[in-house]
Amino acid sequence: PNWFVKENSSYEIARARQRVRREAEVLERLHHPNIVDLLDVIDEGHDVTLVMPYLAGGTLADRVARRGVAPAASVATLLSELASAVAALNDPRGGLDPINALRRGIGLDRLRILHADVTQGIGTQIAAGKYLGRRVYVELVTDGRGYSATTVEYQITRWLSLLGTVSTIGRQSVNLRVSRDY
Repeated sequence: PNWFVKENSSYEIARARQRVRREAEVLERLHHPNIVDLLDVIDEGHDVTLVMPYLAGGTLADRVARRGVAPAASVATLLSELASAVAALNDPRGGLDPINALRRGIGLDRLRILHADVTQGIGTQIAAGKYLGRRVYVELVTDGRGYSATTVEYQITRWLSLLGTVSTIGRQSVNLRVSRDY
C-alpha cells in the first residue's frame, strides 16, 4: 500500500482541479514584480500542474531562521511589497479576497492597501487596525520607506467619536466625528 497518498472521492478531486485551474486563470492575468510568473499549465487527466520559475532563497521562515528577526524598517518594506502584491491579486469578478483572508489569518480587525501620494513622497501604504475593547480603535499605516502614521479613535457614543492622528510628515490632527449611520 502507498502510505503517502490519501484516497479522495471523485467529487473532491474535481473540486481540487477546479481550484487549481482558477488559480492558473488568475496568475495568467497577473504581471507584478512581487508575484512569481506562471510559465505554463500542464493538464493531463487527473493531474493539473502549474509551472513557475525556481526562486532560490527559501521561505520567509528559512530567512528568519538564518538571519534572525529583521529590523522594523526591513519588515515594513517587506509588508509594503506584500501589500502591493496582494492588491494585485484582487479579482474584479469576486471570489478571490486575499486581503480579508490575510486580515483574518493574522487577527486584525481591518487591513487596507492605500494608494501612493507622490506629491507627498509617500509610496503604496498598508494600514492595519485593531479594536482595543469596544470603544478604542488603533490603526498603523506605513509605506515601508519612512512614512508612518498612527490613528486612534475613541467612540464616545454610537454616533460620536474622537479621532487623533500623528504622522512622520508633520500631519497631526484631532477631530470630532459625528456619524448618522448607527
